[in-house]
Amino acid sequence: MTENRAKSSDAAVIALVGPEATGKSTLANEIGAWLGESYSVRVIHAGKPPATWSTWPIHALLPLMRKKMPSLRTSRIEGHVMTQEQVGSRTAETVKSRKNTQKLASIIYAIRAVCVAWERRQLLVGSRRAAGSKGFIICDRYPSNRPGGMDSARLVVDADHKGVISALYNLLARLESKIYQQIPPPDIVLQLQVSLETAKRRNRSRVKADKEGDGYIESRHQKVRGWHRVGAETVHYIDTEQSLNDTIQSVKEAIESTLND
Repeated sequence: MTENRAKSSDAAVIALVGPEATGKSTLANEIGAWLGESYSVRVIHAGKPPATWSTWPIHALLPLMRKKMPSLRTSRIEGHVMTQEQVGSRTAETVKSRKNTQKLASIIYAIRAVCVAWERRQLLVGSRRAAGSKGFIICDRYPSNRPGGMDSARLVVDADHKGVISALYNLLARLESKIYQQIPPPDIVLQLQVSLETAKRRNRSRVKADKEGDGYIESRHQKVRGWHRVGAETVHYIDTEQSLNDTIQSVKEAIESTLND
């Protein structure tokens, strides 16, 4: 990219969004190298934000809590045969124990979701602030406004259930939503598109030790549909069914058309 082809305000947050196996990470690095020839550039991964000083202790504590949860799921009676009355009583205790475990699991899940929301906020807000008016931030993934969407809010307020646990869960859900609302929209969105079958085929060909299966790809493909964020006005739809070189060229043209507009 040459200096005379860009706007005078050489700064923008560019987000790459789309389902798995669309080449988000590859394209993020390609864009970073291309723009980096002339500008200050930082490539970040909003799907895997780093822990902050305030969330690190929670990340360390949660695995310890999960290890204790299996003991809450089972109730063992050894060494004697129970009467029918004892079986009924024990079954009731087991059901109650499982419900308590599910409630505890929902709180742990909610705490984890709030931590991730805060980490994304710190990464995205901090990166934009650090770039100032002279720098490009290339974001591999970006949260949408749709709860349950990829890299977006996970929790939904449940007003139908009462009790302390439900109240705490709803409090965490509102906090998570508030945190995501504090994340500013990107300046340029590159929405990568690919068919589900192509995504599955690409994923199968990946050389990866912990590679996800087709079910995971289908789920992620569904979650990213209809990506939308309030304030994100410049959205370019990029067809990644084409070759990598053609896709890169399409991305460059989309960015240049926006910067030169």
